[in-house]
Amino acid sequence: MLHPDRFDQTRQRAEWEHANEMLQELNDAYEVLGDAESRARYDRKHSGATTQPSAQETHSRYAPPPTSTQQQSSARSAQPPPPKQAPPPSPRQPFDLSHIKSGTGCFDSFPISVQRRLTSRVAGGKISQCAFRFATIGPRYFFALLLGCWFFVLYGEAYVKLWSDWTFGCLVGVTGVVAILQAFNVGVLMRWHTTPLQCWVFVTPLYFIKTQYDEVWYWPLWEITDIKATHGYLNGIYQGTELHVEFGSSSEKLTIWPKTAYSSMISTIHTFKEKLQRAQSQYDWSYFVDNNDFREFHSIGQPRRLRRPLLGKIEIFILLIYGISFAIVAYINSHQPYRSPPSRASHIFQSKPPTFSQPEIPFPSNGQIYTFSRREGVYPLELKTPYGGNYVVKITETSTGIDMLTVFVHGGQTVNLKVPLGSYIVKYAAGEKWYGHDHLFGPATSYSKIFQTFTFADETLGYSITFSKVRNGNLETKAISPNEF
Repeated sequence: MLHPDRFDQTRQRAEWEHANEMLQELNDAYEVLGDAESRARYDRKHSGATTQPSAQETHSRYAPPPTSTQQQSSARSAQPPPPKQAPPPSPRQPFDLSHIKSGTGCFDSFPISVQRRLTSRVAGGKISQCAFRFATIGPRYFFALLLGCWFFVLYGEAYVKLWSDWTFGCLVGVTGVVAILQAFNVGVLMRWHTTPLQCWVFVTPLYFIKTQYDEVWYWPLWEITDIKATHGYLNGIYQGTELHVEFGSSSEKLTIWPKTAYSSMISTIHTFKEKLQRAQSQYDWSYFVDNNDFREFHSIGQPRRLRRPLLGKIEIFILLIYGISFAIVAYINSHQPYRSPPSRASHIFQSKPPTFSQPEIPFPSNGQIYTFSRREGVYPLELKTPYGGNYVVKITETSTGIDMLTVFVHGGQTVNLKVPLGSYIVKYAAGEKWYGHDHLFGPATSYSKIFQTFTFADETLGYSITFSKVRNGNLETKAISPNEF
């Protein structure tokens, strides 16, 4: 308790010098009392005696000085001197645990000795403790990369078109939100890599310690009143264990993983509490002194979160980067030589379809089939068309959207074909003049789709489709675009 290492040599100079003086006195007293001759010489010096000590005085440390009668009888007889008497038992004084309190502090505010103990616990090794992390840094990197992509979005928008006032306001707002999120995210990354502590929870022989970047909170184990744990799962996947630790009037919430960390922490707390009770019952006060990581630091009040400025240097730097980048992008957008919008007359002229110049060619033969699959056709399908037009019918698989076959049907004709096992939709194009498979019936081509699925299975006898508009028909059709065909 008097050792100078309890005090910081620079910040607590007076206490450190006083502790050195007291320790020197203690060492001197130990040297005097540890030797019988030195002790006797000390007693004679302070009692005023000048005679040399007798053999019996130097032999016995704790026996009272002999009387004159005892000295005469001892001189006449040749008996050996009496045996040594055991030192009287020292009273067992109760140990004061009031100085072992909960507290908080910044890593830089701790004495060097406390800092070394904390960093050694982070490093691990052969140290009596149970340690686990309650935060990781991987998602922060992903989030920083995602927010950094906003630069590419801004520069891409700068060359598309001239920003309107509404677009400019929206981009300003989104850039501000992204800049704030990125500033705080990068601030956390910098704190993670500049502090030697990071985010840990330690259960030591005396304390429950939590470190978050450069902040430290600690509570004696006997202040823990309750621990509640909730194992979180999402779609059957373990998401961590949420802890609620109560320390009398205060409490702490954190999430740890893996799942075995909770049982290991509870087991360690019980083990250390048993050792505390054993040391207290056996008056082993060195156990409390040796395992007190904060014996040179005295915190005032209950553990509390340290107040930090809302914006640090790195946060301000990130905000400036985003602000300057947006100003550059806005300048590029305003000075880009965009083309003026076309007039109404030119817009109407450009909306007219281009002149179709493909030559007309003879129709393919009726029932000409183009297959796109090697699957063998098994089930019958009959196609009937009315007079006055020709048809290109396309059979498409429902599940994959892959075209199975295409067949050409003359107006007023019937085609019978075989299709493989499966479910299909039917699309068709109709017209009067043929310009080849690339242009079909030219600009006058009409495209349609039947809104019914045709399933060919073992119990299916087949289907017959008639492409003619009749009242109360049982197939619903709808016009589609050429791209959908």
